[in-house]
Amino acid sequence: MAEIVVNGIAKQSTIHLNSGLRALGRMAEINLGESMDDPLLDAQCIKDLGSDTFWEYYTTPFVKAPEDIPAERNINRRLLDWTTQSPSWQQSKSSAHGSMILSAVSSGLLTQHLVSDENVRKALDEQKNAEEEQKKAEEAQAEANEKQEHGDAEGAAKAQQQADSAQKKSQQHSQNANDQLDKIQGNPFGQAIRANAVKKAKEGTDEAKAIITGWGMEDGENSTTNPSEILDVLKNYKDFLTKITPLIGRVKGIAMGVKSQTKQKGNVVVEDGYTQKLNNIFPSEIALLRSDAHPALRASKMGEYCDRGLIGMCEGNEAINEGGLVIAVDESGSMEGDRLTRAKALAIGLAEAAKENKQPYAIFSFSNSTNDVTVTDKDGFVNLLKWSQGIMGGGTSYDAALKKGMNIINGLGDKASKTDFVLISDGECAIQDSVAIEWGELKALYGTRLIFLGVDLSATYTQQNYSGNKGITTIDKLATTMLDMKNTDNLGRVAEKLSEALVRPQIA
Repeated sequence: MAEIVVNGIAKQSTIHLNSGLRALGRMAEINLGESMDDPLLDAQCIKDLGSDTFWEYYTTPFVKAPEDIPAERNINRRLLDWTTQSPSWQQSKSSAHGSMILSAVSSGLLTQHLVSDENVRKALDEQKNAEEEQKKAEEAQAEANEKQEHGDAEGAAKAQQQADSAQKKSQQHSQNANDQLDKIQGNPFGQAIRANAVKKAKEGTDEAKAIITGWGMEDGENSTTNPSEILDVLKNYKDFLTKITPLIGRVKGIAMGVKSQTKQKGNVVVEDGYTQKLNNIFPSEIALLRSDAHPALRASKMGEYCDRGLIGMCEGNEAINEGGLVIAVDESGSMEGDRLTRAKALAIGLAEAAKENKQPYAIFSFSNSTNDVTVTDKDGFVNLLKWSQGIMGGGTSYDAALKKGMNIINGLGDKASKTDFVLISDGECAIQDSVAIEWGELKALYGTRLIFLGVDLSATYTQQNYSGNKGITTIDKLATTMLDMKNTDNLGRVAEKLSEALVRPQIA
């Protein structure tokens, strides 16, 4: 059986939606789980519960008056009203409020957790049975009316009897559902059920949010990414994401911090960004610093706050676009492990900082050759994640990296001017003079700078290492800036130095 995925438009809703919200709701994708694991999830009333729950997270919904709520969805409404009255509801909602992706994640998780509880599912199962019997009653009533019109009194009486019986069963199931919900809501055990569902949904949403913010994914961007993909990524790459995502966020924060400290031309604006002013931080971020937040998430957020601040409103200068950014990461065998993880965190963090400044970026890998995989600011989150997982192995060729980098820059057209190239590697490698000459021509044409980052370098890059060899040069002859990550623990310092190297002096 397949996964149950619904949008934000319930077939029978307990919420009033205007035309704009209905259009928005059709784009939402809410994953309720697999019907193989729980057949009840395939019931229409449960699907409608997931759709209505989406709006409880996304906005403050306009709930229908009791007399306008379909009888077959009364339990849905009662369950949602009860859940949103939880003391921890607003804190949970703040993690997703206003975000289609996160609201879809939250609503899917909350629905799954509510339905998985044995006591709650009894009420929902009775609601499902009531709806099924009501449908039978309506069909039998229609048959009775038709037979009556055709003069079949005996057949009409029999169909009417079936309609009345089904109607009575439907009413009984509805009463059972309400009684069961009364029982749950009226005791401390029920409060624990509600609190656990809200908590679990929030924890899952906070994990998804960490990915979204760490990897530069926003609502309205990366349209190929949906909540189902995010949950799948969380499930399959959780250990890796837990390790690299905070590093990416830290690098991006440092890069943006360095840029904000430089003199910029333009008007003073107020916009969202990283700030350490508590009064300016968004409530959804502050919520993760509270003592009752998940310990791991709270520790992570405290680290982010100390490093570069949290997302909030900050005063700054209007950003100035300074050309694009191309980053090449060495994936040779010697880079495997922690050094490659940190090198890729640097690459992604810098790239996302460039993207926030509305600069195009491209990232690719190399070893003794390059492949066809290039991730750009136009690609979705999943493509970036897949790239971060790769390792080519083999030796090292700066010729291959430089040639591909130059091809990318030449392909940027009018955006090629002042595009910078960052090369990250742990190797020592000669460069053919023909490639060096080509690089010089590109540099003169576009004002391109080469920033070289060595990772745990064991050799000095000097021409003397290749004395007597003609037709080759070394990276120190081409690079505008040479940096060294002496060990993988000084990531913050390296990110700062790289960011400083990439900031171009502003002319007053």
